[in-house]
Amino acid sequence: MTKQSQMAVRVDSKGRVTLPDNIRIALGIKPGDNVFLKYEPEGNVVRLSRVAEDPLATLWQYAEKEYLAGRTKDLREYAREHGLADVK
Repeated sequence: MTKQSQMAVRVDSKGRVTLPDNIRIALGIKPGDNVFLKYEPEGNVVRLSRVAEDPLATLWQYAEKEYLAGRTKDLREYAREHGLADVK
């Protein structure tokens, strides 16, 4: 793929765009793949990533990292600290 920084694509009546072949090939995107779009208000930019992350998997990874670092509490500990009834 050429190092082209911008490329014009047309938006159809349903709001869809078609990614040009060279971009799909460069990113390894195949029919049926999911992609992730991120809007960045600074500069009014939309970025595309080939890998669409599952938000629950991302949250799980974060929670596991926090747990292993000892920065989390279980529900019973949280309830005791906040004067709530113990969870059975």
